[in-house]
Amino acid sequence: MIFEINHITTYEYSKNVVLDPQIIQLQPKNDTNQVLKKFDIEIKPKPEGQSNSVDIDGNNTITAWFKGEIKKLEITTSSIIETLNENPFEYIVIDLSL
Repeated sequence: MIFEINHITTYEYSKNVVLDPQIIQLQPKNDTNQVLKKFDIEIKPKPEGQSNSVDIDGNNTITAWFKGEIKKLEITTSSIIETLNENPFEYIVIDLSL
């Protein structure tokens, strides 16, 4: 099964703020259960810099840092994943009528 996921996160502040580095965890995993076919991220305003890493739980993280003050932060991601399991949630259906 193939899934397309589009996600937008928006932060709007009542006045300009200085942001600490933002840790973004919106990239789906690429593992034995699913294949990440595509991942795109757009951050507005454009960060001064960003780095990619994997946390202790195996999640892909993007750390973005900014220069100066901002009033709005918008993070848009687009992903395409293919699940490899017929039952990706690994649950058993029990007939309760018995």
